Amino acid sequence: MLHYIADSEEYWEEEGQPERWKCVECKIERCNVGVGYAGYEDDPTGIKWIYVGVRCAKCGVLGCYADWKVALSEALGLLDKA
Repeated sequence: MLHYIADSEEYWEEEGQPERWKCVECKIERCNVGVGYAGYEDDPTGIKWIYVGVRCAKCGVLGCYADWKVALSEALGLLDKA
């Protein structure tokens, strides 16, 4: 299943390299996905980084599947696109 996060659809054609996820411990291909945003202390509307975390649905191992720097002020609109 393909789902774009934040503004990633704009960059997918030139930078996207999809990879199928598989647990490093039990090798199952089912997981829970969470998206986290790191902001700036002095700019409540800015987003510094976006992280995509995964949790194996079988054994529970956790990992960070992807992350990328956003570094934008007034970027709260990206939260609506998650």
